[in-house]
Amino acid sequence: MKRFVLFLLSLLLLFSFCACSREQPCRDDFFAFDTYHTVSLYGMSEPEADALFAGIEAETRALENVFSFYLDGSELARLNRTREAALSDPLLSALSRAERIKTETSGAFSPTLGALTSLWGIGREGFVPPAETEIAVALAASAPDLPLAEGIASLPEGMLLDAGGFAKGVLAERLIAIVRASSCSRAVLSLGGNVGVYSADGSYEFRIGITDPFSPEKTAGYLLLRSGYLSVSGHYERYSEYRGARYSHILDPASGRPADSDVVSAAVWSEDGLLADALSTAFVVMGREKTLAFCAKSGRDFGAVLFLADGTVTITDNLKGSFVATP
Repeated sequence: MKRFVLFLLSLLLLFSFCACSREQPCRDDFFAFDTYHTVSLYGMSEPEADALFAGIEAETRALENVFSFYLDGSELARLNRTREAALSDPLLSALSRAERIKTETSGAFSPTLGALTSLWGIGREGFVPPAETEIAVALAASAPDLPLAEGIASLPEGMLLDAGGFAKGVLAERLIAIVRASSCSRAVLSLGGNVGVYSADGSYEFRIGITDPFSPEKTAGYLLLRSGYLSVSGHYERYSEYRGARYSHILDPASGRPADSDVVSAAVWSEDGLLADALSTAFVVMGREKTLAFCAKSGRDFGAVLFLADGTVTITDNLKGSFVATP
């Protein structure tokens, strides 16, 4: 749900939210995808901004009705019940992209973990860790690749799809596309732990705060971005505790258990919103060394800031000049 990131962004982007003007944004806040969203638009009159906000909220609701794991009437939830269906273009495109990233990360990211997500129920009241036999069954159901043939998804026995690791990346892409088609001069979309930034001429440098995973009420640093998408995933976002042990919502597809690498939080920037979203989860699973090896050979356009369990930070070369640590 990444609410800490959203809260800090709302405080630390240093915007003064008053009457709309060239220098002061119009702002809209709303709840969707189980988290709060804040949209800030510059260079628009209030009537223009209100019309754009309406379009942004309508698109968000439409995509929630496609990707939500928890809305009974969503396309994804129906597919999980019926086991086979022809997919809409948004869901087919996103699942195809997600499956590609699953392959590229050797399964560290996967859209097929719904059985494990449901079994663990991280954040649920009265949490009790599942039995090893239950984990083994859910893990076996989650392991196969997702069959996608001619736009039709056929789920193997027991498999459930969960778009939580990539849906807000898709949402950020779609909403920035709507903003780009408007008269807005620049915009910041804070969608939980996913952020999209836009400026009409590409020259404006946004200062985006990243939560300190060890003190979530603080900021670990800032990324200076001119475009693209930033996704932050970490153990601090959502977890459950049981008999003194903490269980993270980020699950390792290899073990079927909460991820336990030396990366406690990962911030990923990319011009591809779904990629940033998926990789921020994958890197927490993979750990530092596997992540750096992946970055070196990937060929994809992204960068990462990794917060490690020992308190140190690793930054990929292409973001070293853009990340400013908080003293």
